[in-house]
Amino acid sequence: HNAPSYRACVQLLSSLSGYQYTRRAWKKEAFDLFMDPSFFHMDATCVSYWRAIMDHLMTHDKTTFRDLMTRVVVAQSSSLNLFSNREVELEQRAMLLKRLAFAIFSSEVDQYQKFLPDIQERLVESLRLLQVPTLHAQVFLFFRVLLLRMSPQHLTSLWPTMITELVQVFLLMEQELTADEDISRTSGQSAGGLETTYQGGNGFSTSYNSQRWLNFYLSACKFLDLALALPSENLPQFQMYRWAFIPEASDDSGLEVRRQGTHQREFKPYVVRLAKLLRKRAKKSQEDDSSGRTLAWEPGHLLLTVYSVRSIEQLLPFFNVLSQIFNSKVTSRSAGYSGSPVLYPSSFQSKDIKTESQKTFWSKARQNIEETVEKDFLEGIK
Repeated sequence: HNAPSYRACVQLLSSLSGYQYTRRAWKKEAFDLFMDPSFFHMDATCVSYWRAIMDHLMTHDKTTFRDLMTRVVVAQSSSLNLFSNREVELEQRAMLLKRLAFAIFSSEVDQYQKFLPDIQERLVESLRLLQVPTLHAQVFLFFRVLLLRMSPQHLTSLWPTMITELVQVFLLMEQELTADEDISRTSGQSAGGLETTYQGGNGFSTSYNSQRWLNFYLSACKFLDLALALPSENLPQFQMYRWAFIPEASDDSGLEVRRQGTHQREFKPYVVRLAKLLRKRAKKSQEDDSSGRTLAWEPGHLLLTVYSVRSIEQLLPFFNVLSQIFNSKVTSRSAGYSGSPVLYPSSFQSKDIKTESQKTFWSKARQNIEETVEKDFLEGIK
């Protein structure tokens, strides 16, 4: 295998790319390799070197990034080419969208802020295409990159789209799990081993045991995971919507309503509803997976660090933690973290936080988060 040689070459090119006068010697070959379908089938140690290469490639020439942007387009009509394969075209678009996201991820904060309207247009165009889980999974990866590479004030116009799409995904998961529960009840046996297909009201027709849809659900969950892990002052717009996804410590109003004898229906956050449905499904499932595994929550750390899931039940630990952690009695609000819930489990003692400044803590946390997101670009890893 040529992995060691490839790693050495990429490391050398990363060093050379910092010298602008060498750009003409490697520009074409590096860009062609970047556009190769197998580009992300690389060792994890090579990603940081490629980030430096792409940063130098895009920064030293103002037209390269714009050229990459123009490649990410949607065919206006299938009648433009009667012999075109729509599935191949959509896979190609997903590939290009992922490379555009990687180019932005390799840049400095707000470096491509002036391109944000065009980027948003391409993302919205991609989301208009229904039943394309592979493409939509890349859109959620792109959303995560934008959270890390754009200042909050520049993302104001994009938040309604991001929240709407996340709600649609969770609704779809809820509808599918409910439909599967109804099928199991009427048939008298578990449908866990079947590939259940559900036609949702939003036009989606899915098979959530399909690996493409599982990857899509995982990508959406990772977006919520990142939004909750980042400090609240970095995502002020998200704070207005988080009540719809996770229960807060003050969510006791439902108890008051029931005591008064009224029949008003209490709204339950999406993670609570999904956790309940997944627990029911996990009990019926015969599979020996990690649905019973528990996740440890720590401030500034991501919960989801897996690269793929084999079944929807493997997302249960994630939803279990989110449905309990933010409204737990041991959760406190610390002014030092701008209102973000802070839990002090045994593995993360409060004295560790007190000995570090807030800035140092979040600097290290952000570095860990970026290393995790970096690996999510890779393909072919388990």
